[in-house]
Amino acid sequence: MPIDKTELRDEVLANLEIDATDEAKFKVFDHLNQAQEFLANSLPHTELESIKNDLKLDIGANQSRYSWPDGILYSAAPVFRRFISLWLATDGVSITDAAPGKKCTKYDEKLHSFPISNYGTIDYPFVDINGNDEFIISPVSSSTITDGIQLIYIRTPVKITASVDSELNNRFKSWMILRATELSCLVENYRPKMSAEFKTKQENELLGILPKGGPE
Repeated sequence: MPIDKTELRDEVLANLEIDATDEAKFKVFDHLNQAQEFLANSLPHTELESIKNDLKLDIGANQSRYSWPDGILYSAAPVFRRFISLWLATDGVSITDAAPGKKCTKYDEKLHSFPISNYGTIDYPFVDINGNDEFIISPVSSSTITDGIQLIYIRTPVKITASVDSELNNRFKSWMILRATELSCLVENYRPKMSAEFKTKQENELLGILPKGGPE
């Protein structure tokens, strides 16, 4: 269930002991969005089903490099944030539920001594996700394959506004409020002592939210 934007805003305002007329001054929605962005970057993808996207792309003949979705490419697919997995059609057949292709192994230049092209095979394809604007697949197809790539990723969440709810699960509501309160307390040095108190509160709550080994 998404997090209601009004509840988020009103609880931050209550913590700050200000009314809605000062909402913009204390950047309440900006700070709620910063909290949301942090969680989108840090939570395991299993906690982010609401912002998970499944995108199919055509494989180009002799093409190894493909751009990440940026909101314009690929029929305005949502903006890429974090990689989950990539499946590749290595037999010339479009990816479907009945023909899912092969899951790619992530190329790691620290572990793999040679270029990615030395590793990918029809039975054991690879993907290099280390480029800022693109990913690289191996092996490369000699012909075009419609829907030959299936990219599963975490997209950038829609910004919270006075009319748009947070897309994240409601169980993260309390932490987002604590974090936004901490940040808003620092605007124009409003209440630095209160900010420190809320910093401690949100850090303690965060321990129960984030995985010990980092995001997956």
